[in-house]
Amino acid sequence: MAPHETVAIRSYQDAIVGDVRSGTTAPSGSCRVCAAHACANLANLLLSVRQRDAKRMAVRLALGAGRLRLTRQLLIESSLLSCAGGGLGLAAASGLLPLLLRLSPQTCPGLMRCAWIWHVWTFAFALALVTGIVFGLQVAATQRSAKSLVIQTSFAQ
Repeated sequence: MAPHETVAIRSYQDAIVGDVRSGTTAPSGSCRVCAAHACANLANLLLSVRQRDAKRMAVRLALGAGRLRLTRQLLIESSLLSCAGGGLGLAAASGLLPLLLRLSPQTCPGLMRCAWIWHVWTFAFALALVTGIVFGLQVAATQRSAKSLVIQTSFAQ
């Protein structure tokens, strides 16, 4: 190599993507805040529904329903709700992807190769299912005895 020649070393990411990160930081952050807000609202909704259903659970326990049966019901309800929410989110995202690709600047390299792959669908479904199971078990673990539930719900009215 001659003394007047220089070599510029760039990372592979910079060579392919360029300086896109600065333009995507604000929209990405706002999407994260919006998703966190939606999750907090859904958690609040679930807690209020469980509080409302405490009397029904107390009556079922008093009438002889086993804790395993009630736990199974809570698991099924929360898993179905979380999978339905995950499915609606995936459907909305896959429906909006072509629109977002049309609206995005054409100078953004590699963006047109964006597509859904089965790994994304599998991860999203597994995450929704695990979330439903974890929160269903959490609600089931906080169940008290039938007597304390009846006393608590009678004083709450």
